Amino acid sequence: MIYICLFICLFCFKSILAVDTCNYDVYGDLKTLICSSKNLKEFPNKIKNSTQFLILAGNEIKEIPRNLSKVLPRLEKIDLSENKISRLRSKIFLDLKKLSQVNVVKNNISTIEDHIFQGVESIKMVMNFRGNRISTIHKDAFAGLYADTSIDLSFNNISKLHEDTLQDLRGLFMLKLANNKISSLPKSLFRNQDILFLLDLRDNRIESLDKELFNGLIALESLNLNKNKLKSIPDGLFEKNSLLRTISLESNLFSYPPANIPSRVKITLKNNPIQCDCELKDILSNPTIKNQIRDIDVITCDNYKQLSTKNALAELDCRPSTTTVTTTRALINNLNLTTTKYVTSSPIKKNNTIIEIEESTGKSSTTVILSVILALLVLAVIIAVFVYLYRRNIATKLSEVASTLPRHKKRTDRLNSSADDVVHCEGDGWVGSKTAMFSKTECDV
Repeated sequence: MIYICLFICLFCFKSILAVDTCNYDVYGDLKTLICSSKNLKEFPNKIKNSTQFLILAGNEIKEIPRNLSKVLPRLEKIDLSENKISRLRSKIFLDLKKLSQVNVVKNNISTIEDHIFQGVESIKMVMNFRGNRISTIHKDAFAGLYADTSIDLSFNNISKLHEDTLQDLRGLFMLKLANNKISSLPKSLFRNQDILFLLDLRDNRIESLDKELFNGLIALESLNLNKNKLKSIPDGLFEKNSLLRTISLESNLFSYPPANIPSRVKITLKNNPIQCDCELKDILSNPTIKNQIRDIDVITCDNYKQLSTKNALAELDCRPSTTTVTTTRALINNLNLTTTKYVTSSPIKKNNTIIEIEESTGKSSTTVILSVILALLVLAVIIAVFVYLYRRNIATKLSEVASTLPRHKKRTDRLNSSADDVVHCEGDGWVGSKTAMFSKTECDV
C-alpha cells in the first residue's frame, strides 16, 4: 500500500513539475512552450497564461481539458500530434478567440462533436486531423467558424458526410478528404463554398458524381479524384467551374478518356484500363482532347500491357473496309446488303515480336464469308434446276408442235403409200442422181 501511495505521489509530482522540464522559446514571434516527447499523460500544470503556441507532440495525452480558454486566453496555435486523444468533445476550444491552428495528427480520434470552435474569432484557421480514426463528424462540428479555413481529414475512416457539414464554413479554401472510405457525396455538400480552390478526394470509393455536386465551387482550380472507381464523368459536371484547370483521374476505371471535360482543363489518366482500339484512336484524333491529357505518353493499354497508347495507336490500321453480304433472298429481289467495318488486323511490332491485334469484326467476318459461300451454292443449284426444267419444257413443246403440222403428216402418208412406185428418173441431168425421187408418172412428164 505504501508503494502504491508513493507511485501516485510521484506521478502527481511529475505532472506538476513537467512544465519545468519543457522549454520556452519564441517561434515566429509567438511565445512558445515546447513539451514534445516528455511521456506526459495529461496537460502540464502551471503553464504561463501568456503562452501563444503550445507544443505537446509525441506524448500520451488522452484528453483535452475544457477550460483551455481560462488557462491560456492568448493561445493561437496548439500541436497535439501523436498522442492518444480519442475524441474532440463539444465546444472543446470554446472562446479561444485567437486560435488559428489546431494539429491533432496521428491520434485515436473517432468522433468530432458539435461546435468545437464556438467563440473563435480569428480570421484564419488551419485544422489538421490527418491520420486518425474519424468516422463520425457532427453536422454542426464547424458551426460558428467564419475564418478562412483549411481542413485536412485525410487518412481516416470517413464513409459519409452530412450535406450540412460545411454549411457554416463560408471561408473554406482548402479541403482534403483523401484516403477515406467515401463512396458517394451529397449533391449539396459544397453549396456556397465560393472560395474553395483545392479539393482532394483521392483514394476513396467514389463510383459516381452527381452532375450538380460542384455547382457551388466557383473558385475551384484543382480537383484530385485519383484512386476511385469512376467509369465516366456526367455531362455538365464542371459547367460552373470556370477557374478549374487540373483534374487528376488516375487509377480509376475509365476505358476511354472522358470527352465532356472543358477544353481549358488538363487531366491525368494513367493506370486506368484504357482500351487501345479504333474507338480510342478516333477520340484522340480530336486534338483538343489529346492535348488535354498531360500523361498521354505514359498511359499503357489495358488490352496490350506491353505497349503505351502512343505506340499502339501508331500501329493500328483503322481504315474503313466495305464488305458486301448477299443472301439468296437479296439476289432474288436484286438487293445488295452492304456493311462497313473497321479492320484492325495489322500486326504491331515491338522488340522483334509481332503482336496480332484482334480484328474488330472477330468471328462475325468468318460468319459473313460462310454465308456468302452458302448463298452462292444455293444460287448455283437453283440456276441448274431452272435450266434443266427450261430445256425439258422447250423440247416437249417443240415435239408437240411438230406432230400437229398437216403438211408434214400428208407428205409422210404419201411416201408410205407409194413407196413401191418410186424410181430414179434418168435424163435431164439426173442420171445416177439419188437426190430426187419422184413417182413414175412424174418421170414421164
